[in-house]
Amino acid sequence: MKTKKLCVMVLLGILLVSCAGCGSGITKPQVSYVPADWALVAETEDDGVGVLMYMDSEDFDTIAIAYGEISGLFEGAEPEDMEMLTEISAMLIFEADETGTMTIDNLTAGYAKAYDSDSDTYDLLIAFTYENTLVEIIAIYDAPVANEVEVMSLIESIYMR
Repeated sequence: MKTKKLCVMVLLGILLVSCAGCGSGITKPQVSYVPADWALVAETEDDGVGVLMYMDSEDFDTIAIAYGEISGLFEGAEPEDMEMLTEISAMLIFEADETGTMTIDNLTAGYAKAYDSDSDTYDLLIAFTYENTLVEIIAIYDAPVANEVEVMSLIESIYMR
């Protein structure tokens, strides 16, 4: 199950990059803390839209950080691209067990979190804006509390400069 979700995240990242509009004035998120056994496994930026992907080498917990210009994230996409984007976005939608707000780098972020009992994992989606930049964070991680601590430590270390 985690492999399918990871594939969806990678496809979303590729589509975000390939369908991006002009991205002048965006700010790339930075990460100041990466837990042991975690690494930046993919980084791409094109036309002002980017994706940073971090993964735990022990159990493959994954965090994808997508960012781009708020007003032009999908600008220039062809109708067939938009249909595919919609299909992939629908696959990412889950019935949230918990929603709310949190703070990342003194910025208010909205989040939705769900437990998937079939795979014993959590899905977490976080979104916030900074100046002209939209940041979306997607995390998929195993249920043990230690995994959540690692995931949240990395996410809470994100800063915008």
